[in-house]
Amino acid sequence: MLKIGVIGCGAIGKEHIRRLTHLIPDAEVVACSDYFIETAEETAQLYGIKTVYKTGEELISAPEVEAIVITSVDATHAPYVLAAVR
Repeated sequence: MLKIGVIGCGAIGKEHIRRLTHLIPDAEVVACSDYFIETAEETAQLYGIKTVYKTGEELISAPEVEAIVITSVDATHAPYVLAAVR
């Protein structure tokens, strides 16, 4: 089972989470984060995601996360990708 974290819980993030949880049997979304913490909390409740992080950086550093999907606003993509690579 691949444990995935999703950064960005807007419409695109929710669609990725839906696909991961319903269409890929060996994937589990274990964490999410969003600039608006309320949005992340609502998404976690909707999809049964165990952990919500206040920032993408916290999610990237989380020991339970093995892979990351970044669906946040465009300006944050490069910094999150670089942080994840490190």
